[in-house]
Amino acid sequence: MADVHHPNDRFVKELLSHPDSARSLAREYLPADIVEQLDLSTLTPANSTWVDAELQEHFADLLFHCGWAKKLRRIQPNYQIFVALLVEHKSKPDRLIRLQLLRYQLLCWNEHLKHGRLPLPIVIPLVLYHGKTRWRGSFQFAEQFGEIPEAFRRFVPQCEFKLLDVSPSSETKIKGDPLARVSLNLLRWAHELDVDALKVELPKLLAQLPLEQATQLKFMEPIFQYLASTRMLKVQEMGEALRQAFPDEGELMKTWVDELRDEGRMAGREEGGREALAAQALRLIRRRFGEKAVTKTLAGRIDKLPLSDLEQLGEEFLDFQTVAELQRWLAGRT
Repeated sequence: MADVHHPNDRFVKELLSHPDSARSLAREYLPADIVEQLDLSTLTPANSTWVDAELQEHFADLLFHCGWAKKLRRIQPNYQIFVALLVEHKSKPDRLIRLQLLRYQLLCWNEHLKHGRLPLPIVIPLVLYHGKTRWRGSFQFAEQFGEIPEAFRRFVPQCEFKLLDVSPSSETKIKGDPLARVSLNLLRWAHELDVDALKVELPKLLAQLPLEQATQLKFMEPIFQYLASTRMLKVQEMGEALRQAFPDEGELMKTWVDELRDEGRMAGREEGGREALAAQALRLIRRRFGEKAVTKTLAGRIDKLPLSDLEQLGEEFLDFQTVAELQRWLAGRT
């Protein structure tokens, strides 16, 4: 799988890289009549390196293998389900997502057929959405055809996707294991940030993490990198949240935050860190638009930006669809 470009993509990819969290999301948000037929203990990442570049641009896609529940003896023993978790990060629902998901399913089936195997696996798309507005589009592929005569419906694919909508205005109840609950709440808060409320609620969420997770970088580093990259909290505020969540482990948590700061894992973490923000901006541009996009002229403009403009660039970067849009933005500031 290609490198993901955006803080949201990286954050969700990290969340789903933890097996317990991935299984808890499947258990809590797939339909109950589906879950009861799956053996979620077998849910493991599949090889998704064959996903084409266009889909990689739109999704932080993660694909998992999952087997049938053992009680379903009528199913062939070697028959597998693919559970496809596709992450949607646009600021509003996408009218064409159903077509994109169908293309993704076709990729899964084509890959399966390379090994000459039949029957085809079932693919269940689960879209995690946390845009600014609530998702209001249809989940059924056939509805893209509008009103069609009954006689023609046999020629139209009947498939749908499951939506996990954690946008600020959605009514979705956040569930899952502790790490999933922390992560989904942060994704929900990203668009309508109330810093004072975040300072109160974050320690409560972190306190739900088992101590053995809270003291390991592989669990905690993505959370605090996300808070830093989205400018939700400063390092000092993150440290305070940790101390409130784990008051009996104060010295250990202080050491943990100091380590992150010292190793420079959080770009833009210090006031006046202009050079770190400029370097981060260039990395994001390379990942989003390719190495050739960073010309000497563009790099020079980035290096000359003052701290306030670099911070604004970090906030607005995801809005740029082309290098030309980014260049026009820079032209107005240099």
